[in-house]
Amino acid sequence: MQNYIFDLDNTLYHPNTGILEEVNHRINSFMIHKVGIHFEKVDFLRRTYREKYGVTLRGLMYHYSVRPSDYLDYVHDLAYDEFIDKDPLLNSCLENLEGYRAVFTNGAKSHAVNILSKLGVYECFDDIFSIEDVDYIPKIYIESFKKMMNMSGIIPGDSILFEDSCLNLTAAAKLGFKTALIGVGNGSGFDYHFSSIYDIVSLTEKGQMYCE
Repeated sequence: MQNYIFDLDNTLYHPNTGILEEVNHRINSFMIHKVGIHFEKVDFLRRTYREKYGVTLRGLMYHYSVRPSDYLDYVHDLAYDEFIDKDPLLNSCLENLEGYRAVFTNGAKSHAVNILSKLGVYECFDDIFSIEDVDYIPKIYIESFKKMMNMSGIIPGDSILFEDSCLNLTAAAKLGFKTALIGVGNGSGFDYHFSSIYDIVSLTEKGQMYCE
């Protein structure tokens, strides 16, 4: 059976929705108003934490003893209806993929459920794996993928990852996943590169993925 693993943000919906911009705004707000970090230090710390830990959350956990649930609840407290709506074309693209389908995100489980529900594709997926499920280890680390694999039972050689992050795709490729870069970003060394998630229809024939 073929396994299809999808990133969530900026992969299953277009970056111009503004969702991640709002999340980034709320991350800054959390650091300033909830953690007490001076606003002039926020950008520097976020860059530093992303470079060292993969995501801002882990840096705040290590250096400020931030509870992950407090952070995730705050930064994903969004008015989702203002950003996205049902996407019948996406639903059709996903339903054409016969096999195991899952979402794997660095975001919160609740964030994933809200996004998928608003897009009208929640029922298209067999599982949702969030950063809570992998002990807050982001996807730039192969350990994160190993934890997801242990929970799902999938085998990398039978799996393809759809992602907008080259770093995450590189980690997955080291384990044997086929990789598909989604979006207009530059990236090389991946099996596929699609400008849009809708373009994955070019890989299907009667619902089966080509795995040359």
